[in-house]
Amino acid sequence: MRKNLRFAALFLMSLFSSMGLFAQMDNLTNMSAEWMRTSNRNAALDAADIVVYNPAGLVKLSSGLHIDIGNQTLIRMPKHTFDLGFGKGEQSFKQDKIDPILPNLYASYNKGKWAIFGGIYIPGGGATADYPDGSLTTELMSLQVLQAYAAQGADYTKANNQSLKASSYYLAFSLGGAYAINDMFSVSLAARYLSCKNTTKAGMTLAGSASGMMPDAPLKISTEDNADGFGGIIGLNIKPDEKWNIGLHYETAVKLDFKTKVKKDDLGMFTDGAKNRRDLASNLNFGASYKITKKLTAEADYSYYFQKAANWGTSEIPKSNSDTTYKKWSAMAGNCYTAGAALIYDVNDKLVVSCGTVFTKFLYKDKEGYFTVLGAYEAPKNDNWNFSIGGAYKVINMLKVNLALGYCISGNETVKSLPAEQLQLINPNTNPNIKIENKAIFIAVGLDFSL
Repeated sequence: MRKNLRFAALFLMSLFSSMGLFAQMDNLTNMSAEWMRTSNRNAALDAADIVVYNPAGLVKLSSGLHIDIGNQTLIRMPKHTFDLGFGKGEQSFKQDKIDPILPNLYASYNKGKWAIFGGIYIPGGGATADYPDGSLTTELMSLQVLQAYAAQGADYTKANNQSLKASSYYLAFSLGGAYAINDMFSVSLAARYLSCKNTTKAGMTLAGSASGMMPDAPLKISTEDNADGFGGIIGLNIKPDEKWNIGLHYETAVKLDFKTKVKKDDLGMFTDGAKNRRDLASNLNFGASYKITKKLTAEADYSYYFQKAANWGTSEIPKSNSDTTYKKWSAMAGNCYTAGAALIYDVNDKLVVSCGTVFTKFLYKDKEGYFTVLGAYEAPKNDNWNFSIGGAYKVINMLKVNLALGYCISGNETVKSLPAEQLQLINPNTNPNIKIENKAIFIAVGLDFSL
């Protein structure tokens, strides 16, 4: 039975590396309340959250200690619809799971031309995919399970009580320094450590014994995958005059070799201690801000994610019962970029309001191939637009409060892409259309201290 379920096991070990809608395949962009109210921070100079967006610009903060604390609440609504053509008709599965906690903490201490900074934040994952009634993945798994049990003489006809729940959290710790070469140029260098954990739980109950002689059989899976790794971040800030500012920073890839811990495996699918590679991709980030008037500032951002260069392992894709092809997951995914713009308006000395948008473009090289990785439909990655509004209010001289509200939407799309191994269980001559949708609402709150 292990051989029959090999493909399903491969997907579960790499499921949902990043479920946030404001993400590339793995890298998140929403890492502060300030970003959530503008969608653009690569050239910002006004708060300690630029530890992750424009670290070289930290030298422009006032002397003393700066602390930024924030949290985001995400209401994600991914949905997929399909008809596998074996009697159940069209099925639709939608998640309305609220992810209430996505925190961040940044700090910078400034003195003279120097700034020493650090951060604790989540650059990947940050959410839970919860399908209590099952999904496309559990439907396909159930077909494999029924076939595997039938090969051992069981006569179950259906799999009830299907469920799937997976979470992913990449926790980062960064520490670095920034130095002002002169009034125009400043540079930064930082190291960061990532501690990552992915958990997966799935279940179903085999039922409907044709002979009536076999009792229902509840089956459960519970695994945890852990990895850690180190990377570096280098930054440059250029301020030609009082109106312009330009920020750049580059984040190296982080090698992540996930190790599986099997807590429960009624199907015999997993090997305790097995390893699965999934690096966090390197990225290059650029931003430019311009003070249009004394009160109004515009910013434009562009970030590029080098996903093809990351090692995500090789996907074994059965083409038929006797033919198998191997493809690199990162090569199928291709690279990705984001482009956005924001407006920030200083109403008075205490209140700042802002709005912004960012577009995320996935440069798939083989989209149908990538979507043969089961689990892709439950956390789909498609081109999307994010729109945000918000403000910052100075309660006292040392404290600002940030609030943000926004909406992110990904266009509806139909993908005809199921692995041949699964199609052999349905109809090898038909590849069913699978419609995917995704959208999210977000709320963010942050506190910015200057001491």
